[in-house]
Amino acid sequence: MKKWIFFGLTALLLAGGLLGLVFFHDVQQPPAPTTEATTSQPASEAPITVPTVATEPTAPAFDASLLSARHAFVYEPAADTLHFTRGDQQEAISPASLTKLMTAFVAMRHLDPKATVAVGYEAKMIAKDSSIAAVSPGTVLEVEMILQGMLMQSGNDAAYVLAVAAGRAIAENPSLDAQAALDIFMEEVNRQLKGNGILNTHFVTPDGYDAEGHQTTAEDLLKITKLAMTNPLILRYCAMEEAVVTYLSGQNYTWKNTNFLLRQEFEDFYNPYATGLKTGSTSKAGACVIATFEDGDRLLVIGILGCETVEQRFQDAQTLFEFYR
Repeated sequence: MKKWIFFGLTALLLAGGLLGLVFFHDVQQPPAPTTEATTSQPASEAPITVPTVATEPTAPAFDASLLSARHAFVYEPAADTLHFTRGDQQEAISPASLTKLMTAFVAMRHLDPKATVAVGYEAKMIAKDSSIAAVSPGTVLEVEMILQGMLMQSGNDAAYVLAVAAGRAIAENPSLDAQAALDIFMEEVNRQLKGNGILNTHFVTPDGYDAEGHQTTAEDLLKITKLAMTNPLILRYCAMEEAVVTYLSGQNYTWKNTNFLLRQEFEDFYNPYATGLKTGSTSKAGACVIATFEDGDRLLVIGILGCETVEQRFQDAQTLFEFYR
């Protein structure tokens, strides 16, 4: 009997131990994995995300092959930004009648716009094939009229008369010989160029007719343009499409701007946004124009230099304006 009791107790003890092991194993196991993502992961296993940077598409570059000009630029004064150039902007070139912008700027620093000028033989100092404004010997005009004829009609005669009048004013000698007065004026022009940081330009003639040593660069022409645009009278006459003038000596003339961008009768070139500025053309310079356009509050200055025809200079200016407006 005792043996059976012993075996029974032993069996009970063994069964209890086994149950304890099973219970202990169950409470130590981690929970079964689930299909939901957990919020905590080792740093090395965290997903890597690359932020998307919102960028504006790059504006297409202007195709310079669309231009006929050897040199060109697009400048925005308000932002003081040069948006485009073509050709070496520091290459020596001939400026043709774009020279008259500097002639106008310097002359009007020394002359009273309402002063009277009796025109002498200086009006005949021009080349035979020059453009003229009928500012001839024996006529009497106000300085402002001479300026107008030089800028609108691109009169070489007006350029010489204005230069000689300014040279005499600089010398404080109204009777000074015309050639001496012209020399004094051109010295002042070149002094003003250097004084305004326009270092690669030297002017020999006041009208821009081709001459040995008469040269500039596209970069300097922009600087000259900026100087000229500080004078309200220059801006006024460069913007006029047409004007009927009466000299103090009684002659009447109609002057028309050589800038076809301003003239409505030239339908292929007229642009309602055009506001100036000056044309030029010689055999060395080719056909040139410094054109200004205003679109709302935005002003663009476009230089077109070295075209083969006068039509190409206006077409190029239109093309650049439409692209950069």
